[in-house]
Amino acid sequence: MSPIELQLAEASKRAISRLKGQGLSLNEGYSYDPPSLPEDVTSMGDENLMDLYAKYVAYLEFINLQVWCAHTDKAEAEKEMVIEKARKKLTMKAGGKAVALIDAEIEVDEVYRDKADKYQELSNYHSLIQMMSEKLSKDISFINREITRRVNLNKAVGRAPWLTP
Repeated sequence: MSPIELQLAEASKRAISRLKGQGLSLNEGYSYDPPSLPEDVTSMGDENLMDLYAKYVAYLEFINLQVWCAHTDKAEAEKEMVIEKARKKLTMKAGGKAVALIDAEIEVDEVYRDKADKYQELSNYHSLIQMMSEKLSKDISFINREITRRVNLNKAVGRAPWLTP
């Protein structure tokens, strides 16, 4: 499988570049197939279960970075949209445009529409990637419960001989 790469717009690119400039690094790509839960986790061998857990954790780390990028880029797009709207309002008010018409004219303005569409697209992506992150977190909790169950079972079996009279 080819690596999955981060989706970045300008705001997140700048922040990541700044972080790299400090000598820090991020997991900017994921090179495995996205993990999925088998039908029966309890029948997996210990090594396979731990491998699945490690893949899920790495994938969640990558997805959470993507969530951050989407959030950052969405906020930047919202700021640009708000500034464009304010700029248009000021220009129209200074030009003597009727206050009742200003908002309607701004909503159909092409430059403002482009910024609003960009914001909506980034907002939609942010919501979807956030849902993925939440699902992955639940899957990891499920796998972790199975690991804990096995550890507790092994502890109980290991103690059994010296607990019986």
